[in-house]
Amino acid sequence: MLHGLFHASISFAEYERLTGGKWGTGGCRCRRCACRAPRVLEFALEDDVKNVSLERVARRALVGLFGEGWCTREFAGLPQKIRESVLKGVGKRTTPLYEFPLLFAAEHALVQLVDSIEPWSDIVRDMIFAGRKGVDEILCAESEPCFSSDEWMGIMESDGIRFEDGERVEWAMAAILRGVKEPNAPSLYQVCIDYFLPSRVKNCSPDSCIVHPPPPSSNRGQRSSPPSNLSCSCPSRASPTRAPQVDRQTLAGNSSGKGL
Repeated sequence: MLHGLFHASISFAEYERLTGGKWGTGGCRCRRCACRAPRVLEFALEDDVKNVSLERVARRALVGLFGEGWCTREFAGLPQKIRESVLKGVGKRTTPLYEFPLLFAAEHALVQLVDSIEPWSDIVRDMIFAGRKGVDEILCAESEPCFSSDEWMGIMESDGIRFEDGERVEWAMAAILRGVKEPNAPSLYQVCIDYFLPSRVKNCSPDSCIVHPPPPSSNRGQRSSPPSNLSCSCPSRASPTRAPQVDRQTLAGNSSGKGL
């Protein structure tokens, strides 16, 4: 069986109230459970078993195992219809509050699958890509609550001290380029300015901080490129702060299908 049964005896509404709707809580996510959860689900769905409690716990476990927990032969061996139903469960957990934990879980799984030569790894990789696509879309459609979450603010406030933060910022930037669409490109650009500058996150207040672009180029007749350096007017900052390397031109090009 599993280490922790994800509160198998209670209903979905009670489970949500107990866990606060948090993704990945309520049970164990060890390697052994990752291998056993698909087996429990298949057993619970057999015609001569049809155990509602076991089915409930297995589905909850597989949703919580999204990421590296899906990188098993057992998960790939599930029927496609069951895998898709588990993916829908992950989609229900894809909210701004848990956007980055889900994104990072997907990226870690893809890293693990890079060198895999197992025949089942392609199935898992496609499922991770499908889950990550939903994460990318939410990140761009609801960028303000996503980037103001504790997860992202912790990365910005650490100012690159933690070893893994640089990689996580790169993953977030790549998610933006994958998920941006023309309608949300302007607001997404402003969110990048507001939440990708660690010094502004630390020292600037929304009421007093104004970001000033550099003076326009004196070369007339030439199309000006998006600013690569922005200066902050807050008294706590005496030098310009480098802006994130996502500009309006990049976002516009990607939203029209010309980007990455």
